[in-house]
Amino acid sequence: MRCCIGIFCITAALGCNSFRPQALGPSNPQATTLDGQPLDVLPGMGSCATLAYPEQQRGAEGQVTIELVVDTAGQVEAQSVHAIPPSDLGFIDSATTFIYTCRFSPGYVRGRKVPARVRTRVEYRYRVARPGG
Repeated sequence: MRCCIGIFCITAALGCNSFRPQALGPSNPQATTLDGQPLDVLPGMGSCATLAYPEQQRGAEGQVTIELVVDTAGQVEAQSVHAIPPSDLGFIDSATTFIYTCRFSPGYVRGRKVPARVRTRVEYRYRVARPGG
């Protein structure tokens, strides 16, 4: 499974009922201030919980595009996570739950921390883990 989160890519291998994400680095940044202005420094992804592959979607692949707000403390603001159409409905709950567990470094404009609107994509690719892997 490959999971791209806006300015980050995450890849994972299937293990039992979930994937273990591994951050790969920046990919296609999409972040602005809340009023749509460019950022000098984009929010950076810190830690996240394990991304669960929805049991009802096993064997299926899909993606969810999510918009969220990262505050000046690097937290995802409550009620700010929204799936953007077209998103694969069977994956939305998993993707939004996952995003709420992530911690970020804040965005900056002229040396000051600012809240940032981030658009990210979580991609689900199904791959059976190899024995011992």
